[in-house]
Amino acid sequence: MKTKNPLLTPVIPAEKKELLEKHLFKENIQRCKLFAKIVILFEAILLVMNMAETFAVKQVLIDGNTYFVLYTTLVIMASTMLLLIRCFERQTSNSVSKWAKPVLLSLVSLFLVWGAIVHWWIKESTVMSWHLS
Repeated sequence: MKTKNPLLTPVIPAEKKELLEKHLFKENIQRCKLFAKIVILFEAILLVMNMAETFAVKQVLIDGNTYFVLYTTLVIMASTMLLLIRCFERQTSNSVSKWAKPVLLSLVSLFLVWGAIVHWWIKESTVMSWHLS
């Protein structure tokens, strides 16, 4: 029995590669839509919680504190992502998918970096308030 080298990739015809790329792109678009909708849902919940806390303390609904700005910015970014995906889905030309892939990758990367920044911000503000008290 002949063993195959696992490091060699099989030769795949160009049309099959293109079909696979289109299929994966469509799947990724559906995942990005779901991701953006979930982000909007969670950020809306956090916005309502922030506004309720601000109203309870200061009797003002919107104070403009840092968390409110961070949550609102992320909702705007997720909404922009959904709008771009809707544009990608309406246009079926091949040139759109060439620039759509880097745009979607950039937006998802921006979401991840944004999440790291917010996590760091919360951690730092918690540590600072702990040291001050």
